[in-house]
Amino acid sequence: MQNKVDYEKLFNYGRNIKLDCKIGEGGEGEVYKSQPIDGIVYAIKLFRLDTNNAKELERRLTKIIKEFQLFKNIHHSNLINYL
Repeated sequence: MQNKVDYEKLFNYGRNIKLDCKIGEGGEGEVYKSQPIDGIVYAIKLFRLDTNNAKELERRLTKIIKEFQLFKNIHHSNLINYL
């Protein structure tokens, strides 16, 4: 059974991330452990888009899209689905 996720709460947590909650990094972002949201702790990846170089931004966005495409095909109880 899949949990329903309050994306607004996840988004707001991502905006107020605590840097000392970093649990990893990879690809084009860093992964942080969330505070409990409705009793569930999430790992939230924040992608790095901070560049003024158009080619670098395009490269990063391409990698992010590929990562999303990879994860959309994985069905696991520890992963949430996204649209």
